[in-house]
Amino acid sequence: MNPKRVVKTWLDKAGEAIERSRSISTDYQQHGNWLSCCPNCFYRYRISNNVRDWKVMVAQLHSKRQSDFPPTGEYGDYTPPAQIQIQIPESGFIGNAIERAQLKLEERLIEDSNIRIIGVYGMGGVGKTSLLETINNSLKVRNAFDPIIWVTVSRDYDILNLQDRIAKRLNLQNFPDKSDLVGRKHRLWSYLRDKKFLMILDDMWESLELESLGVSLNDKGSKIVLTTRIREVCTSMDAQEITRVEPLSAEEGWQLFCSRAFRNGNVPQEIEAVAMKIAGDCKGLPLAIKVVAAAMVNYTYQHEWEHALYQMQNLDDTLWHAR
Repeated sequence: MNPKRVVKTWLDKAGEAIERSRSISTDYQQHGNWLSCCPNCFYRYRISNNVRDWKVMVAQLHSKRQSDFPPTGEYGDYTPPAQIQIQIPESGFIGNAIERAQLKLEERLIEDSNIRIIGVYGMGGVGKTSLLETINNSLKVRNAFDPIIWVTVSRDYDILNLQDRIAKRLNLQNFPDKSDLVGRKHRLWSYLRDKKFLMILDDMWESLELESLGVSLNDKGSKIVLTTRIREVCTSMDAQEITRVEPLSAEEGWQLFCSRAFRNGNVPQEIEAVAMKIAGDCKGLPLAIKVVAAAMVNYTYQHEWEHALYQMQNLDDTLWHAR
């Protein structure tokens, strides 16, 4: 590929990331007065979602920079450190349903040889990624698979970028240039064919042709787990096991909310009733509960909590899921 074109493409994407960051900043500034004088929980939640997506965009740009612009020469002579199993920081949520789902996933991954692809779906913020984080860090799973490859796909994925990130996780040196499509696929396939690997594909929005990546489920017991908001993505990926992640129960949501909004979990009696309504309006979504609780942590007066409840009850339900 023409080096100038590679640079221009990367700079264009970097420009998009910069514009996205400005948009997030503008959104925050427009509601800055609200955020300073009262706990506008919805906008905190929405901005939190947008920042999370922006961080994924920047991480992908960083990965492309390392692959497209090696340290020295056209192909580079950088030697990466020895491969280690990567611990994914866990989000720290609770819920019996999540714990049951974790145990079920571990059982299917380790003990059921007939299940090769597992799909996990549910609405945004319900805890799909957090569930897979616990699976990624599970000692039983780590003892059963080597390597474990975590890849965040996202809505606007690029096959070449996904290949680069997989190669980076595997510490493949001198990975073929992006112009060598056949060589790239063959390199990944030849490395993984004798491995019992687990590939985690997080945040999928549409079906992905695994062979286009150079990934094929071999006869060594390798498996794939994917997360998505859309159940049809699981079926189109031929998942033999499909698990829906449900929102937290009212009791679990209240327990999580209290642990984040009140020091030592002690709820002042005068605001307990309105606090329970606010927690309930988070609809059992762990991400929403944690963001809203964090927004309320410094508020102690009843009228402040009642104002926050008023804001939440006058929001369109669909806005909670805006990205």
